[in-house]
Amino acid sequence: MSAKDHEIRIVESRIEAERVSLVEGARQLGATARDALVSPQALLATAATGFLLGEALRPFRRPYPDRKHTLSGMLEVAALLLVRAHYGSPSRLAQTWAWREAIRACQKNGARQTDRGLTGRNRKPPPQ
Repeated sequence: MSAKDHEIRIVESRIEAERVSLVEGARQLGATARDALVSPQALLATAATGFLLGEALRPFRRPYPDRKHTLSGMLEVAALLLVRAHYGSPSRLAQTWAWREAIRACQKNGARQTDRGLTGRNRKPPPQ
């Protein structure tokens, strides 16, 4: 066996020893980190931090004392949905209602309705 082969084997054995020591060091480091993370102090600190952040970032909700508030809220939402489905928006409902009241008032007073709107006004009714 030549001297170069002997040196190659020595270098290979050193490389193998370093690889084994790195693997063992990584295992020990993982075990140490795992032990630190599952220690009672770390778990308690994590739980306390999560609780404090959860309470700090939770939106404030007003408690309702009785069911009347929730029922009226549901009825209000249902009415708004019906208005939007029929008229498009609450403001369109108000415009239509005001127009119908103006027509009733003019009919009561004997005024006539033309193509341009009510006599004396240049307004057209909202589309139905």
